[in-house]
Amino acid sequence: LIDASERGFRTPDQVETELRASCLAIVPAIKSEAAPGAVQNGKLERDSSRQINRTGLLSSVVSNPFSRFAEAFRAIKVSIDLFSLGKAVSAKAIGITSTNPAEGKSTVAANLARLISHAGGKAILLDCDLRNPSLSRSLAPGAEIGLLEVLSGKRLLKDVVWTDPMTSLAFVPMVAQTRLSHTNEILASAGMKKLIEALREIYDYILID
Repeated sequence: LIDASERGFRTPDQVETELRASCLAIVPAIKSEAAPGAVQNGKLERDSSRQINRTGLLSSVVSNPFSRFAEAFRAIKVSIDLFSLGKAVSAKAIGITSTNPAEGKSTVAANLARLISHAGGKAILLDCDLRNPSLSRSLAPGAEIGLLEVLSGKRLLKDVVWTDPMTSLAFVPMVAQTRLSHTNEILASAGMKKLIEALREIYDYILID
């Protein structure tokens, strides 16, 4: 009865049979170890150094490199590299998405980006979740400008990039002063295409949450 009522996937074979797509890895669930952002007097603490926070859940691949969790991300990276062999474009732009909220999309994006950077790859992580930028709240809680300012031409990329001193990962946060409705138009804009093409000239991997 439990097996019949299960609506999710538990094995790679289930994924490949039902979705007709390759299953790169099964990522085990882990518990969060840290709350995002430093808060003082009810306000987020501003960080002028633009260094990414080292939150436990979002850097687990580095803090626990021999765990099943980290092994899953190594399998994903190997699959990405194998798929890219022989491609005309060397830089890899990888989108991380999910079907439902709270499925771990941002956790996967952050850990994959950190794993790649920690292994020596030149990577940048973009928070493109325009409606709920949870990754930015965790990694760069003090950010006041980000992706939208770059796309609109108000700021240069170097003005908004945050870095991880532990892995050298670059991160572009999302800062929205108001709730955005037409998010698909922003992500499909000429400015976004121009940004990705520019990043291909600088980075080996572009991770998009």
